[in-house]
Amino acid sequence: ENIRMKRQRGIGVANNQNVVTMRKVHFEGSVPFYKSGSGHNMLCLLDSTLIGTGTGEMAAIESSGMMNLRRVTVEGFGKVVHDTRGGGDDLPALAEKPTVVARHDQGFTLNTAGGVAAPLDLPIEDIPLVRPRANDKWVVAGDTGAELQAQIDAGAEYICVKPLKAIPLEQPLILRGKLKLLWGMNGHIQAVGANKVAVRIEDGASPVVVLEHMYVDGRIEHVSGRTFALRHGDQHGGYTATGGGKTHIIDVIGKDYDIGTGHTLWARQLNAEFGSQPLFVNAGTSWILGFKMESSPAGSKDAPKGTPSFANRGGGKLELFGGLLYTLGNKKENAPTVPAFTNERGRIAVSYRTNGIPATFYDRILQSGDGPGVSARQIKGPGAALLCDQR
Repeated sequence: ENIRMKRQRGIGVANNQNVVTMRKVHFEGSVPFYKSGSGHNMLCLLDSTLIGTGTGEMAAIESSGMMNLRRVTVEGFGKVVHDTRGGGDDLPALAEKPTVVARHDQGFTLNTAGGVAAPLDLPIEDIPLVRPRANDKWVVAGDTGAELQAQIDAGAEYICVKPLKAIPLEQPLILRGKLKLLWGMNGHIQAVGANKVAVRIEDGASPVVVLEHMYVDGRIEHVSGRTFALRHGDQHGGYTATGGGKTHIIDVIGKDYDIGTGHTLWARQLNAEFGSQPLFVNAGTSWILGFKMESSPAGSKDAPKGTPSFANRGGGKLELFGGLLYTLGNKKENAPTVPAFTNERGRIAVSYRTNGIPATFYDRILQSGDGPGVSARQIKGPGAALLCDQR
């Protein structure tokens, strides 16, 4: 996100069988912005501007893969998209004024209710950036959870955790008071003993609190009405959001997300792996840009049936751009027998592609309520540019 590109000499972005998710890109140049030569590529480009300064016959995007464009403005190019699959599905550009592409999907789309597949167009909130001003004071975290909690309760706003050893937490660390930023410097906090909850976000004086560059060993609970951001780190223990507040997850490894009714989540570059339970459960409102998952091979001890990717429940709304379903193993018996996606009740709109050895791919892509759902045989290609379900 928030990428400015100018004066590239060969190509802006060259993609070789990867999922590329970008938002708020400003590109200006005499070469194409994006080029891919494989049907396994995926581009998700949102809220961006592409300006061509070369020949007016050039296409801004050349692609034979899948694509989601949302609110993209193009000018100075002869075409917005040149579909190199050979199907003649090019997207032309206006000659005299900028072309505003509200929505364009290239590749297989499916609406389980019939008709045209449509996105949810959930509202997007930018990542909150919390940084101290010149005269703000940093506090160095103590060696124990009790010392760190005392610093928070004494009114510290900015606390840094040195990357020396794990700070043991015999009680959950409660983020409250005036705290705005807990900066890890690759620090480590760890729930110990009978305590399984590492961090609990409660109401406080600051409307936003951020935990950044941290390894959190233990569950994180968000029970407040304010905004919490977990950025550039690991969470090993799960994440539960039951309050009416907001969550931002940015560049985080972890699984076992449980987003409750009334909560809103935005996630960028989410990485979740392994186990028998859904990696991400949503009953609130969740928007995800870039989600790489890995399934345990079916037949393994931790997940005899493989790993479900996500489950939508309780009337939740979930929109995913650029999912990568990576199934591990090397033979057919390792293919998950659980569905990749489940929509028990609510609305979902997802774009994704598969990865791994084809024999190990999910056989069931979507379980939709009590119905038959969507099998992999119904998907024409390595994934779906848009798969929608409502119930």
